Amino acid sequence: VFYIAGWISIVTKEYSYVNKKGEHINVTHQHLNVASEIKEELQKTSPSRRCSWSKHKKMMEQEGFYDSDTNENYRGLIKRFQKDSGRL
Repeated sequence: VFYIAGWISIVTKEYSYVNKKGEHINVTHQHLNVASEIKEELQKTSPSRRCSWSKHKKMMEQEGFYDSDTNENYRGLIKRFQKDSGRL
């Protein structure tokens, strides 16, 4: 948080990843929160405690987020967000 001459500016971290097509995709905090919740839900229901990223992508689309992916860049993004927000 910066305080400049009577104004308060809150700096928020932006999150993005590179999709399978090589495009740079920015995602919202709402996207990341929903993605984290779905990931945790899938891990809880899996005997191996691993997330099925193909199921994750389908569930994200059901929630209205069509910019999710199954590649390593996206998986790393979700893990980084969870770590940054104290969920991992």
